[in-house]
Amino acid sequence: MGMQLVESELYPNQLGSRGDDYVTKPFLPLEVVARIRVHLRRGTIYSSSVLPSEKVFDYGIFSLNRTTGQFHVNHEEVSCPAKEFELLHYFCSHPNRVFTAQQLYEQVWGNMVQGDEKTVVIDISRLRRKLETNPSNPRIIVTIRGIGYKFIPPYGE
Repeated sequence: MGMQLVESELYPNQLGSRGDDYVTKPFLPLEVVARIRVHLRRGTIYSSSVLPSEKVFDYGIFSLNRTTGQFHVNHEEVSCPAKEFELLHYFCSHPNRVFTAQQLYEQVWGNMVQGDEKTVVIDISRLRRKLETNPSNPRIIVTIRGIGYKFIPPYGE
């Protein structure tokens, strides 16, 4: 849903075919601003009804807020690179499901080429060091041998 402003003298019939709105000359800048705000408001209403409502995950020992981009472990903000953040968000959005490294790569990074599974393994290792009490014996992001990885929400820990 985009907004296209069309000058009516040049394109008098474009509103029905391609444009969402138009402004005739001469126009007041405040009118343009008001029209843009209306379209933005419509876009916000549309996107909030389409996008998942779960933007904040709080598991007690850690929380992830996609809206603010904050990641807290034991109530302290932790630095988290963008792809690690997106990977953890993907796990939180799909708890207790097993994913192969290839599936995770495709969902978080996009198209996969040979050897990209190592990227997933490295980022999971980094997340475990941030999340787990004992990263060598993970309880939150676990390895399902021969299959992939599973996020187990740490409720009540």
